[in-house]
Amino acid sequence: MSVDAYITIAILALTFALLIKTKLPPAAVFVGALALTMTFRLASLDQSLDGFANPGMLTVGALFMVAAGMYSTGAITMITERLIGRPRALPGAQLNILPPVSIGSAFLNNTPLVAMMIPVIRDLSKTCRLAAGRLYILLSYASILGGTCTLIGTSTNLVVSGMVMDAMAEASPSTPYMREIGMFDPAWIGLPATVIGLGFIMLLSRWLLPMSKETEEAAEMRRRYGAEFTVPNGSPLIGKTLGDLGYINPVGFQLLSLKRSDGSQPESKPDLKLQAGDLLTFSGNIDYRPKLWGNSGLAPHLTGHEMESEPYERSLVKVVVSRRNDAIGRKISELPLPGDPLKANLVAVSRGGRPIDRPIWVSVSKPVTSTS
Repeated sequence: MSVDAYITIAILALTFALLIKTKLPPAAVFVGALALTMTFRLASLDQSLDGFANPGMLTVGALFMVAAGMYSTGAITMITERLIGRPRALPGAQLNILPPVSIGSAFLNNTPLVAMMIPVIRDLSKTCRLAAGRLYILLSYASILGGTCTLIGTSTNLVVSGMVMDAMAEASPSTPYMREIGMFDPAWIGLPATVIGLGFIMLLSRWLLPMSKETEEAAEMRRRYGAEFTVPNGSPLIGKTLGDLGYINPVGFQLLSLKRSDGSQPESKPDLKLQAGDLLTFSGNIDYRPKLWGNSGLAPHLTGHEMESEPYERSLVKVVVSRRNDAIGRKISELPLPGDPLKANLVAVSRGGRPIDRPIWVSVSKPVTSTS
Protein backbone atom coordinates (compact mmCIF):
# COMPACT_ATOMS: atom_id res chain seq x y z
CA MET A 1 0.00 0.00 0.00
CA SER A 2 1.04 3.59 -0.53
CA VAL A 3 1.87 6.07 2.21
CA ASP A 4 -1.46 7.86 1.61
CA ALA A 5 -3.31 4.62 2.25
CA TYR A 6 -1.55 4.12 5.60
CA ILE A 7 -2.31 7.71 6.59
CA THR A 8 -5.97 7.25 5.66
CA ILE A 9 -6.22 4.09 7.78
CA ALA A 10 -4.57 5.90 10.70
CA ILE A 11 -7.02 8.80 10.44
CA LEU A 12 -9.98 6.40 10.37
CA ALA A 13 -8.65 4.49 13.39
CA LEU A 14 -8.11 7.74 15.31
CA THR A 15 -11.62 8.95 14.39
CA PHE A 16 -13.28 5.78 15.67
CA ALA A 17 -11.15 5.80 18.83
CA LEU A 18 -12.17 9.38 19.64
CA LEU A 19 -15.84 8.61 19.00
CA ILE A 20 -15.77 5.54 21.27
CA LYS A 21 -13.40 6.56 24.06
CA THR A 22 -14.00 10.30 24.46
CA LYS A 23 -16.93 12.62 24.97
CA LEU A 24 -15.89 15.01 22.22
CA PRO A 25 -18.78 16.17 20.01
CA PRO A 26 -19.00 13.92 16.93
CA ALA A 27 -19.10 17.00 14.70
CA ALA A 28 -15.75 18.16 16.10
CA VAL A 29 -14.21 14.72 15.54
CA PHE A 30 -15.36 14.53 11.93
CA VAL A 31 -14.27 18.07 11.13
CA GLY A 32 -10.89 17.25 12.65
CA ALA A 33 -10.62 14.15 10.44
CA LEU A 34 -11.50 16.26 7.41
CA ALA A 35 -8.83 18.79 8.36
CA LEU A 36 -6.25 16.00 8.55
CA THR A 37 -7.16 14.67 5.11
CA MET A 38 -6.81 18.18 3.69
CA THR A 39 -3.52 18.75 5.54
CA PHE A 40 -1.95 15.55 4.17
CA ARG A 41 -3.52 16.22 0.74
CA LEU A 42 -5.15 12.79 0.58
CA ALA A 43 -7.68 14.26 -1.86
CA SER A 44 -8.10 17.51 -3.70
CA LEU A 45 -9.78 20.40 -1.94
CA ASP A 46 -12.85 20.14 -4.16
CA GLN A 47 -13.21 16.43 -3.47
CA SER A 48 -12.74 16.89 0.29
CA LEU A 49 -15.46 19.53 0.50
CA ASP A 50 -17.78 18.00 -2.08
CA GLY A 51 -19.94 16.37 0.59
CA PHE A 52 -20.97 19.75 2.02
CA ALA A 53 -22.75 20.53 -1.26
CA ASN A 54 -24.61 17.22 -1.40
CA PRO A 55 -28.40 17.81 -1.52
CA GLY A 56 -28.96 14.91 0.88
CA MET A 57 -26.69 16.37 3.53
CA LEU A 58 -28.27 19.83 3.19
CA THR A 59 -31.74 18.29 3.51
CA VAL A 60 -30.77 16.53 6.74
CA GLY A 61 -29.37 19.78 8.14
CA ALA A 62 -32.58 21.65 7.33
CA LEU A 63 -34.69 18.94 8.97
CA PHE A 64 -32.64 19.25 12.17
CA MET A 65 -33.76 22.88 12.41
CA VAL A 66 -37.37 21.80 11.85
CA ALA A 67 -37.03 19.24 14.64
CA ALA A 68 -35.55 21.79 17.05
CA GLY A 69 -38.34 24.26 16.30
CA MET A 70 -41.05 21.65 16.86
CA TYR A 71 -39.63 20.65 20.25
CA SER A 72 -38.98 24.24 21.39
CA THR A 73 -42.53 25.36 20.59
CA GLY A 74 -44.07 22.31 22.25
CA ALA A 75 -45.60 21.05 18.99
CA ILE A 76 -43.90 17.67 19.22
CA THR A 77 -45.09 17.25 22.82
CA MET A 78 -48.66 18.04 21.81
CA ILE A 79 -48.54 15.51 18.97
CA THR A 80 -46.94 12.73 20.99
CA GLU A 81 -49.38 13.15 23.88
CA ARG A 82 -52.24 12.45 21.49
CA LEU A 83 -50.53 9.62 19.60
CA ILE A 84 -48.73 7.90 22.47
CA GLY A 85 -50.74 8.87 25.55
CA ARG A 86 -49.68 7.40 28.90
CA PRO A 87 -49.12 3.66 28.44
CA ARG A 88 -49.09 1.62 31.63
CA ALA A 89 -46.90 -1.25 30.41
CA LEU A 90 -43.91 -1.67 28.11
CA PRO A 91 -45.74 -3.63 25.35
CA GLY A 92 -48.38 -0.90 25.17
CA ALA A 93 -45.68 1.76 25.01
CA GLN A 94 -43.92 -0.04 22.17
CA LEU A 95 -47.18 -0.49 20.28
CA ASN A 96 -48.04 3.21 20.67
CA ILE A 97 -44.55 4.52 19.84
CA LEU A 98 -42.94 2.34 17.18
CA PRO A 99 -45.56 2.35 14.35
CA PRO A 100 -46.07 6.17 14.48
CA VAL A 101 -42.31 6.69 14.55
CA SER A 102 -41.90 4.42 11.51
CA ILE A 103 -44.62 6.27 9.61
CA GLY A 104 -43.15 9.65 10.54
CA SER A 105 -39.65 8.50 9.62
CA ALA A 106 -40.86 7.72 6.10
CA PHE A 107 -41.60 11.41 5.50
CA LEU A 108 -39.24 13.11 7.97
CA ASN A 109 -35.58 12.15 7.97
CA ASN A 110 -34.97 9.56 10.68
CA THR A 111 -31.98 11.32 12.26
CA PRO A 112 -33.78 14.53 13.34
CA LEU A 113 -36.90 12.49 14.16
CA VAL A 114 -34.95 10.42 16.67
CA ALA A 115 -33.41 13.63 18.03
CA MET A 116 -36.93 14.96 18.59
CA MET A 117 -38.21 11.79 20.21
CA ILE A 118 -35.35 11.17 22.66
CA PRO A 119 -36.52 13.75 25.26
CA VAL A 120 -40.12 12.59 24.75
CA ILE A 121 -39.15 8.95 25.44
CA ARG A 122 -37.03 10.04 28.41
CA ASP A 123 -39.92 11.91 30.02
CA LEU A 124 -42.40 9.15 29.20
CA SER A 125 -40.21 6.42 30.69
CA LYS A 126 -39.80 8.33 33.94
CA THR A 127 -43.42 9.42 34.22
CA CYS A 128 -44.86 5.97 33.44
CA ARG A 129 -42.05 4.01 35.15
CA LEU A 130 -40.96 2.18 32.00
CA ALA A 131 -37.54 0.80 31.09
CA ALA A 132 -35.99 3.52 28.94
CA GLY A 133 -33.37 1.15 27.51
CA ARG A 134 -36.10 -0.95 25.92
CA LEU A 135 -37.53 2.13 24.22
CA TYR A 136 -34.43 4.03 23.08
CA ILE A 137 -32.96 1.13 21.10
CA LEU A 138 -36.29 0.21 19.52
CA LEU A 139 -36.90 3.87 18.67
CA SER A 140 -33.71 3.88 16.62
CA TYR A 141 -34.54 0.69 14.75
CA ALA A 142 -38.15 1.72 14.10
CA SER A 143 -36.99 5.01 12.58
CA ILE A 144 -34.41 3.22 10.41
CA LEU A 145 -36.99 0.73 9.14
CA GLY A 146 -39.55 3.43 8.38
CA GLY A 147 -36.93 5.55 6.67
CA THR A 148 -36.32 2.87 4.08
CA CYS A 149 -39.83 3.30 2.64
CA THR A 150 -39.36 6.67 0.93
CA LEU A 151 -36.67 8.72 -0.76
CA ILE A 152 -36.53 11.37 1.98
CA GLY A 153 -36.85 8.93 4.88
CA THR A 154 -33.13 8.41 5.41
CA SER A 155 -29.95 10.26 4.55
CA THR A 156 -28.65 7.14 2.81
CA ASN A 157 -31.44 7.26 0.23
CA LEU A 158 -30.87 10.97 -0.30
CA VAL A 159 -27.13 10.51 -0.79
CA VAL A 160 -27.70 7.66 -3.27
CA SER A 161 -30.25 9.80 -5.12
CA GLY A 162 -27.68 12.58 -5.37
CA MET A 163 -25.10 10.14 -6.73
CA VAL A 164 -27.59 8.93 -9.35
CA MET A 165 -28.27 12.50 -10.48
CA ASP A 166 -24.53 13.18 -10.70
CA ALA A 167 -24.05 10.02 -12.79
CA MET A 168 -26.90 11.02 -15.10
CA ALA A 169 -25.37 14.47 -15.60
CA GLU A 170 -22.04 12.93 -16.59
CA ALA A 171 -23.55 10.06 -18.62
CA SER A 172 -22.29 9.25 -22.08
CA PRO A 173 -24.23 7.51 -24.87
CA SER A 174 -22.76 4.18 -23.81
CA THR A 175 -23.88 4.53 -20.20
CA PRO A 176 -26.71 2.15 -19.19
CA TYR A 177 -30.15 3.77 -18.82
CA MET A 178 -30.77 5.45 -15.48
CA ARG A 179 -33.57 7.58 -14.09
CA GLU A 180 -34.03 9.65 -10.96
CA ILE A 181 -35.17 7.73 -7.87
CA GLY A 182 -38.85 8.42 -7.23
CA MET A 183 -40.39 9.29 -3.87
CA PHE A 184 -41.86 5.83 -3.23
CA ASP A 185 -39.51 3.65 -5.29
CA PRO A 186 -37.79 2.27 -2.13
CA ALA A 187 -41.16 1.22 -0.66
CA TRP A 188 -41.28 -1.99 -2.70
CA ILE A 189 -38.62 -3.40 -0.40
CA GLY A 190 -38.78 -0.99 2.54
CA LEU A 191 -42.46 -1.44 3.44
CA PRO A 192 -42.42 -5.26 3.82
CA ALA A 193 -39.11 -5.03 5.69
CA THR A 194 -40.62 -2.45 8.07
CA VAL A 195 -43.70 -4.53 8.85
CA ILE A 196 -41.67 -7.68 9.46
CA GLY A 197 -39.02 -5.82 11.44
CA LEU A 198 -41.49 -4.08 13.75
CA GLY A 199 -43.28 -7.35 14.42
CA PHE A 200 -39.98 -9.02 15.24
CA ILE A 201 -38.70 -6.40 17.66
CA MET A 202 -42.03 -5.98 19.46
CA LEU A 203 -42.44 -9.74 19.95
CA LEU A 204 -38.87 -10.63 20.91
CA SER A 205 -37.38 -7.45 22.42
CA ARG A 206 -38.40 -8.44 25.95
CA TRP A 207 -36.01 -11.41 25.76
CA LEU A 208 -33.28 -9.82 23.64
CA LEU A 209 -32.92 -6.53 25.54
CA PRO A 210 -31.78 -6.48 29.18
CA MET A 211 -33.91 -4.81 31.81
CA SER A 212 -32.16 -1.64 33.00
CA LYS A 213 -32.03 -1.18 36.75
CA GLU A 214 -32.87 2.48 37.10
CA THR A 215 -32.96 3.79 40.65
CA GLU A 216 -34.53 6.87 42.12
CA GLU A 217 -32.05 7.47 44.94
CA ALA A 218 -30.00 9.95 42.90
CA ALA A 219 -33.09 11.94 42.00
CA GLU A 220 -34.23 11.98 45.62
CA MET A 221 -30.90 13.46 46.73
CA ARG A 222 -31.17 16.39 44.34
CA ARG A 223 -32.64 19.76 45.22
CA ARG A 224 -36.42 19.72 44.92
CA TYR A 225 -38.69 22.64 44.03
CA GLY A 226 -42.30 23.46 44.68
CA ALA A 227 -44.38 24.71 41.76
CA GLU A 228 -48.03 25.63 41.31
CA PHE A 229 -50.03 25.31 38.08
CA THR A 230 -53.64 25.97 37.19
CA VAL A 231 -55.93 24.33 34.66
CA PRO A 232 -57.24 27.22 32.51
CA ASN A 233 -60.58 27.27 30.72
CA GLY A 234 -60.44 25.33 27.47
CA SER A 235 -57.47 23.23 28.58
CA PRO A 236 -57.19 19.83 26.86
CA LEU A 237 -56.55 18.33 30.31
CA ILE A 238 -60.10 19.03 31.48
CA GLY A 239 -61.91 15.73 32.00
CA LYS A 240 -58.72 13.66 32.06
CA THR A 241 -57.82 11.65 35.15
CA LEU A 242 -54.64 11.98 37.18
CA GLY A 243 -53.79 8.40 36.23
CA ASP A 244 -54.10 9.15 32.51
CA LEU A 245 -51.74 12.11 32.86
CA GLY A 246 -49.11 10.14 34.78
CA TYR A 247 -49.41 12.31 37.90
CA ILE A 248 -49.81 9.32 40.22
CA ASN A 249 -46.48 7.94 41.47
CA PRO A 250 -44.31 9.46 38.71
CA VAL A 251 -40.51 9.48 38.80
CA GLY A 252 -38.79 12.83 39.29
CA PHE A 253 -41.75 14.82 40.59
CA GLN A 254 -44.76 14.43 42.85
CA LEU A 255 -48.26 15.90 42.95
CA LEU A 256 -48.56 17.33 46.47
CA SER A 257 -52.11 18.62 46.36
CA LEU A 258 -55.04 19.54 44.14
CA LYS A 259 -57.35 22.39 45.04
CA ARG A 260 -60.67 23.04 43.29
CA SER A 261 -61.84 26.52 42.34
CA ASP A 262 -64.45 26.32 45.15
CA GLY A 263 -61.70 25.75 47.72
CA SER A 264 -62.24 22.00 48.23
CA GLN A 265 -59.26 19.64 48.21
CA PRO A 266 -60.25 16.16 46.99
CA GLU A 267 -57.91 13.23 47.52
CA SER A 268 -55.50 12.71 44.64
CA LYS A 269 -56.70 9.37 43.27
CA PRO A 270 -55.93 7.89 39.84
CA ASP A 271 -59.57 8.27 38.70
CA LEU A 272 -59.89 11.91 39.82
CA LYS A 273 -60.73 14.10 36.81
CA LEU A 274 -59.35 17.59 36.36
CA GLN A 275 -61.66 20.59 36.14
CA ALA A 276 -61.18 24.16 34.93
CA GLY A 277 -59.72 26.31 37.68
CA ASP A 278 -57.97 23.48 39.52
CA LEU A 279 -54.75 24.47 41.31
CA LEU A 280 -52.08 21.74 41.29
CA THR A 281 -49.03 21.88 43.54
CA PHE A 282 -46.01 19.83 42.49
CA SER A 283 -42.68 18.94 44.05
CA GLY A 284 -39.82 17.79 41.86
CA ASN A 285 -36.27 18.27 40.70
CA ILE A 286 -35.27 20.94 38.21
CA ASP A 287 -35.48 18.55 35.22
CA TYR A 288 -39.26 18.52 35.41
CA ARG A 289 -39.88 22.24 35.60
CA PRO A 290 -39.68 22.68 31.80
CA LYS A 291 -41.91 19.64 31.27
CA LEU A 292 -44.70 20.94 33.49
CA TRP A 293 -44.17 24.54 32.45
CA GLY A 294 -44.34 23.62 28.77
CA ASN A 295 -47.44 21.44 29.11
CA SER A 296 -50.10 22.80 26.76
CA GLY A 297 -52.82 22.18 29.32
CA LEU A 298 -51.25 23.78 32.40
CA ALA A 299 -50.61 27.45 33.16
CA PRO A 300 -48.15 28.72 35.80
CA HIS A 301 -50.04 30.05 38.80
CA LEU A 302 -47.29 32.48 39.79
CA THR A 303 -47.79 35.05 37.05
CA GLY A 304 -47.27 38.55 38.37
CA HIS A 305 -47.75 40.06 34.93
CA GLU A 306 -48.38 38.99 31.36
CA MET A 307 -45.31 38.09 29.35
CA GLU A 308 -44.99 39.93 26.04
CA SER A 309 -42.79 37.32 24.37
CA GLU A 310 -43.89 33.99 22.94
CA PRO A 311 -43.39 30.87 25.13
CA TYR A 312 -40.62 29.51 22.91
CA GLU A 313 -38.70 32.81 23.23
CA ARG A 314 -38.49 32.63 27.03
CA SER A 315 -35.73 31.13 29.14
CA LEU A 316 -35.81 29.18 32.37
CA VAL A 317 -33.27 30.66 34.77
CA LYS A 318 -32.23 29.65 38.30
CA VAL A 319 -31.83 32.63 40.64
CA VAL A 320 -30.38 32.60 44.16
CA VAL A 321 -31.53 35.29 46.60
CA SER A 322 -28.46 36.69 48.36
CA ARG A 323 -28.39 37.62 52.03
CA ARG A 324 -28.38 41.35 51.19
CA ASN A 325 -31.12 41.28 48.57
CA ASP A 326 -33.90 43.87 48.94
CA ALA A 327 -36.49 41.16 48.38
CA ILE A 328 -35.78 39.48 51.73
CA GLY A 329 -38.77 39.84 54.08
CA ARG A 330 -41.24 40.56 51.26
CA LYS A 331 -43.95 38.30 49.90
CA ILE A 332 -43.47 36.76 46.51
CA SER A 333 -46.71 38.41 45.42
CA GLU A 334 -44.96 41.78 45.92
CA LEU A 335 -42.28 40.95 43.34
CA PRO A 336 -40.86 42.32 41.13
CA LEU A 337 -39.75 45.26 43.24
CA PRO A 338 -40.37 48.81 41.97
CA GLY A 339 -37.75 49.79 39.44
CA ASP A 340 -36.80 46.18 38.66
CA PRO A 341 -36.00 46.12 34.91
CA LEU A 342 -36.44 42.36 34.61
CA LYS A 343 -39.69 40.98 33.27
CA ALA A 344 -39.90 37.58 34.91
CA ASN A 345 -42.46 35.26 36.41
CA LEU A 346 -41.74 32.83 39.21
CA VAL A 347 -42.16 29.18 38.24
CA ALA A 348 -40.82 27.23 41.22
CA VAL A 349 -39.24 27.78 44.64
CA SER A 350 -36.82 25.77 46.77
CA ARG A 351 -35.70 26.54 50.31
CA GLY A 352 -32.99 24.47 51.94
CA GLY A 353 -33.18 21.99 49.09
CA ARG A 354 -36.87 21.28 49.67
CA PRO A 355 -40.19 22.87 48.59
CA ILE A 356 -41.67 25.35 51.05
CA ASP A 357 -44.61 24.02 53.07
CA ARG A 358 -47.10 26.82 52.35
CA PRO A 359 -48.81 28.39 49.33
CA ILE A 360 -46.03 29.91 47.25
CA TRP A 361 -47.87 33.02 46.09
CA VAL A 362 -48.28 34.44 49.60
CA SER A 363 -45.01 33.14 51.04
CA VAL A 364 -42.36 35.37 52.54
CA SER A 365 -39.30 35.62 50.31
CA LYS A 366 -36.53 34.71 52.72
CA PRO A 367 -33.31 33.27 51.28
CA VAL A 368 -34.50 30.83 48.66
CA THR A 369 -33.30 29.36 45.44
CA SER A 370 -35.95 30.02 42.83
CA THR A 371 -36.47 29.29 39.19
CA SER A 372 -38.08 32.05 37.18
